Amino acid sequence: LEPLQELPLSRCCCRRVWFEHMAWDAADDFAFDLAYGDADAANNIEADSSILGHFAVQASLRKITRAELALHNGPHDCWVAFHGHVYDMTQFAKQHVGGADSITRLAGQDGTLSFMRHHSQNVLNSINKEYCKGELLLEVEDKLGVDGDDDAPSAVLVAAEQSLENGEDEKCGQKRGALQASDEIKDAPAAESTLGSSKRQRGQACCAVVVGGGLAGFTACATVIELGGNVMMLEKAAFCGGNSTKASSGINGACTSAQHSLGIVDSVETFTADTINGGAKQPELAGILCRNSGEAVGWLASTFGLDLSLVSRLGGHSQARTHRGKERFPGMTITYAMIQMIESIAERSDVAQVITKAKVVRLLVNDTGVCEGCMYDRLGRECCAEGPVILCTGGFGADFSDGSLLAEYRPGLLHLPTTNSEHSTGDGIKMARAVGAKTIDLEWVQVHPTGLVNPLEPQAKVKFLAAEALRGVGGIMIDARGRRFVNELGRRDHITKEMWRNQPPFRLLVNKTAAQEVLWHCKHYVSRGVMKFYSNGGKMAQDIAVPLSVLEEVHEAHYGASMLTHENPEGGPWPAYPDGKSWDEASGRTGSGKRFYRNVINGAQVQSEAFYVAEITPVIHYCMGGLEITTDAAVLTVGDVPVKGLWAAGEVAGGVHGSNRLGGNALLECVVFGRVAAKACSQYMCSSGVHLEQRSLADLACNSTRKSPETIRSEQETYTRSFTLEEVSMHRTKEDCWIVVSGQVLDVTKFLKEHPGGALPILAFAGKDATTEYGLVHPPGLIAKYAPETVLGQLAPVKPELQDDVPAKPLAVVSCPCCKGCVERHHEQDGLFFAECNSCNVEVRLRRL
Repeated sequence: LEPLQELPLSRCCCRRVWFEHMAWDAADDFAFDLAYGDADAANNIEADSSILGHFAVQASLRKITRAELALHNGPHDCWVAFHGHVYDMTQFAKQHVGGADSITRLAGQDGTLSFMRHHSQNVLNSINKEYCKGELLLEVEDKLGVDGDDDAPSAVLVAAEQSLENGEDEKCGQKRGALQASDEIKDAPAAESTLGSSKRQRGQACCAVVVGGGLAGFTACATVIELGGNVMMLEKAAFCGGNSTKASSGINGACTSAQHSLGIVDSVETFTADTINGGAKQPELAGILCRNSGEAVGWLASTFGLDLSLVSRLGGHSQARTHRGKERFPGMTITYAMIQMIESIAERSDVAQVITKAKVVRLLVNDTGVCEGCMYDRLGRECCAEGPVILCTGGFGADFSDGSLLAEYRPGLLHLPTTNSEHSTGDGIKMARAVGAKTIDLEWVQVHPTGLVNPLEPQAKVKFLAAEALRGVGGIMIDARGRRFVNELGRRDHITKEMWRNQPPFRLLVNKTAAQEVLWHCKHYVSRGVMKFYSNGGKMAQDIAVPLSVLEEVHEAHYGASMLTHENPEGGPWPAYPDGKSWDEASGRTGSGKRFYRNVINGAQVQSEAFYVAEITPVIHYCMGGLEITTDAAVLTVGDVPVKGLWAAGEVAGGVHGSNRLGGNALLECVVFGRVAAKACSQYMCSSGVHLEQRSLADLACNSTRKSPETIRSEQETYTRSFTLEEVSMHRTKEDCWIVVSGQVLDVTKFLKEHPGGALPILAFAGKDATTEYGLVHPPGLIAKYAPETVLGQLAPVKPELQDDVPAKPLAVVSCPCCKGCVERHHEQDGLFFAECNSCNVEVRLRRL
């Protein structure tokens, strides 16, 4: 410990700069206590050997500037900074079990945050100390000349005060007291003036704190950055995305370029009227949602390069206005594009920080009622984040505990399954209520009518959601008798009510013509085991135990109503939803008749028509209630006064949808009010004296003083270890789960609880090759970026043992496992043979006879 006592005070106090995501870690405590001669306190710190080792050699290491670090930015000259020290990782990258590219993509950069996502700090022990080139010069040292400058005492004061400013707990207060008592600091006058105008002065808010890593949170982050501010994102889960990634139908927008190109005539007024008729109770908030919808869709398409060219009509909408792309869930596509952008900016600059596994536990509100930040728990340590706060923490639809908001306001729904991830526990609402915030509509919890039932796990508490787009393109709903009983395009709450009045099991039927518009969704649900494909209506009728004649009768009546509506739209005898008259008796009798039809077939077509069919059940899906907000997204107190420095966006905010939310308005709310909150927050920061200038997200993500990082490694990269598919199949339990993706063998046992989509989608392919299904949902590169530690090796190619004079055995002739139809279109990949079903497009792996 003797060398540590000789460390200059600046070296001890500045450790906070390198642990920006922690208030005080073991290294901080150790260095601070030792610097002030408190050896007993220092000895009580359970600092691991890597921390002690780094401190012990610190005094003798040379100082390396960021500019020098940036010069070593290639795979053959790869320097990376971790926890304040610079390492030459050129040789080590070749040995890295997660692949070289996961290191070389950080070449010339500070990789601390990326490192912390996957490793604890003691992993640095495995790196040869000879690789350590020196200590990365801190920004305050680089600017103020801590080492060797005559003004070093002033710089020490600045670094120390900045180090301690974020500490709010008793421990930090004790250290501040010790610091103020130091003779060295008492002799340092006017230290803050040396920072210049570019540094934050005491009391100013230069960084927005966004709590929640879903679409609303990342929209707020992106907008704050665009407007010139800095941002810290705190997400309590191991990965960002939240429930936003599960949104399956799309995002609404009125008067968009996509609508114009398709000849769809829409208006903001019509959209606003539909939203109010759908359940919204506050016209001001509904107006903001709808007026900004076109701009929101355009911003997503232009800023993030998203395809939102497909437009459909969902329930409750009088026009087609729900936008999506051609592949994957639109929620996943939109949210992940933002995550990629913000994480890229965070890796290249100090503009953004994304901190996962950070559970915010309370808001910090001063005596004057101003929110100044929050406290969060990360890896068992309570930390502080300073700045105005934007809450984007989502709803409470997965909290079934006794003290939950669900139990408090809707106990009658506790028996239902949910589509929400386990992290949806209403944290933001609870924390804001604790500081006097007002709530609204907490009793309005949306029960979605089409949760998908897995026949193997019918009682599962968490279920997949059948996209409303399936009904929008022409899907119909039948009860246990095979009869239609509701307007499939009615309000969600109305459909659910009618389901409770009728006899289960309920089924969703999508004829083949309609399915072509949502084929990606259908194939995905089939692969998950929650939907079945039938090559004709006769087989479907037999399997679901409903007479074919009943199904023919039902389809004929539905077809007849559609033809009458086409001939005489306002002449029907039944009241229609959202207005007008309906010719459809099945739904008209409920008071919410059907008047919009698509891809309708007549009764004579049923027997030969192919169908996708799923059993469905009501599920908890969305919380309309939350924190009451103003038109600027500011959180209100119980006295109807906005809380300064606190905003809310997304599902955590209440009052936007009223008693029922229309499909497609959830993603829209996240984007519109995420941007509204971010703009208000940026104006607030400007009012406190921070100078902000608009900038481009693309420029921040791509431009750098160094070369761009290399592309994330291909998922076809060769590993030294290989496994046969038979070996993989032996690991198919929750306690021992392997899967294959794109030729890589992954051990995902520990990853199951961290998977944003839950464990169920992975366990469905335990011990199997999940390549096709994985590609349906995920963009390339996710494994390499977020879970490289799961990769065990590669899948061994299957090579048939043949003698030179013996021809290869023919491929087995098989039928499709889904529809029993003909399987054709043979192709080979990595020694395996595949074919595709002509009827349902399901891919089948073949074997040799």
